Amino acid sequence: SSHRMVPDQLSVVAVSLKKKAAHTVPPLTTLRMPIGEMVGAGVRHAIDLARHADGNGQSRIEVFSPTLVVRESTAPPPDRS
Repeated sequence: SSHRMVPDQLSVVAVSLKKKAAHTVPPLTTLRMPIGEMVGAGVRHAIDLARHADGNGQSRIEVFSPTLVVRESTAPPPDRS
């Protein structure tokens, strides 16, 4: 059969910006991105670049950690022992 049962045969995880994932059947496990932090960092970086239009602005890497919101669309892997 081409149909799979979630989460019995297949776990589903979505990257979500909306709260609708909690209202699907089954409710979706989601990876929530820290959008507010990401936008704030982007604005700060843009301001820094504008202040240093001569090219002397500092290049930097920022790492943001998403949050895993576990709901009913995922299950642990089967025991294969």
